[in-house]
Amino acid sequence: MKRKIIITDLTRFNKAGEVCTAGYDMTKRELIRPWPYIKTSDCERLKILPGAIIEGEFTPKSDREDPHVEDHNREKMTYNGPCSSAEFKNALEIGLFESIDAGFETPQKKHPRCVPKGHPLKRSIITIRVNPADIEVAQSHFDAKSIRVNFTDENGDRYDDFPLTDLGFHRYVQGELAKKRLGEVNKIIQAQDEVFLRVGLTRNWPNPKSGVEGYWMQINGIYTFPKYHENLRGYES
Repeated sequence: MKRKIIITDLTRFNKAGEVCTAGYDMTKRELIRPWPYIKTSDCERLKILPGAIIEGEFTPKSDREDPHVEDHNREKMTYNGPCSSAEFKNALEIGLFESIDAGFETPQKKHPRCVPKGHPLKRSIITIRVNPADIEVAQSHFDAKSIRVNFTDENGDRYDDFPLTDLGFHRYVQGELAKKRLGEVNKIIQAQDEVFLRVGLTRNWPNPKSGVEGYWMQINGIYTFPKYHENLRGYES
């Protein structure tokens, strides 16, 4: 059965050549993560970017595991043009929660970026809205080449050092960082009326340094309204 989805997540891997996508079936209000991961070249061919409308045959993976309940096998995907700004915002709001804790149903722990393995989870991606003044894109304290996001959610909880995996935004920030203009990126964000973050969970991963095992949070997407910078989207990693 063919379904149409609006792409809300286009995330990068350390491994070049593949991207992870996810989007909402607006009829069923269900998030779908096409599987297997899509080659970067196929994204270019199909014009898959945030806001793209993709039609295809999507069926739930038989071996999908919590919390990645969004995994669907994909077939015969085609590009059906871009959605409007209002449609894209509506798609983001389907997965909207007031806080990280509400979305993943876990109170902050000793390691706030990690949901421990074994904790019951119903989803692996959420949307939260943040005050534009309460978000900052910065260099990692541990790796000057790594881009991180610091923010406060609507519950008032502060989170720091979240990896930025938004493909287009990461590419743009790296370019601005090389020009020593990271402050300009934050000015763009903070000048907007609303900022939405897509927060995703990794597959289960044991951190070899800390020994902590679980699902690690990352920023899959940063979306600003009413405007976004035209250079924030693209395929280059």
